[in-house]
Amino acid sequence: MIPKTLHQLGTTGIIGAMLFIAFLIWLILGLLITPDDYGFLHQIHYWISRVGLAVAIIMLVIAIYIGLIRHGDVTPWFRRVTYTIMAFMVMQGMIGGAMWLAGGRPGEEVHIIYGYGVVLSLPFFVFVEVTAKKRPAMGSYIWGFTMLAAIIVRTITTGPG
Repeated sequence: MIPKTLHQLGTTGIIGAMLFIAFLIWLILGLLITPDDYGFLHQIHYWISRVGLAVAIIMLVIAIYIGLIRHGDVTPWFRRVTYTIMAFMVMQGMIGGAMWLAGGRPGEEVHIIYGYGVVLSLPFFVFVEVTAKKRPAMGSYIWGFTMLAAIIVRTITTGPG
């Protein structure tokens, strides 16, 4: 028998949560095992930004398909995947903050402001969608993933030292 909370979360939500938990375990184990903590964090930060950009573009295309082509509303799986992406972006920001506290500095200081933009862009548009009275509200996600992809590109260009 599946607990009610897991049943409501759905398969997509469970997979997303498990991916995030696996990532956290991998990150913690890597920090415990790797002698060069900063180098390990730098590699993780690098790869999350590249994968995050690809995922933002894929989600943008899916949002355009659902919202503009099918004229549909936000599906539960789409929202769950968005929440997982938000969690990874928060983790990306925390890793960047840890690197900054360890003495690392980006190529341009404005990188930190763009990092905040990456972390805050999706929650803002999710809030707009969740509180929207007019349905379908997929336009919020189209804007959200467009902004996320654009800000990630800008952070990538200002990050390397």
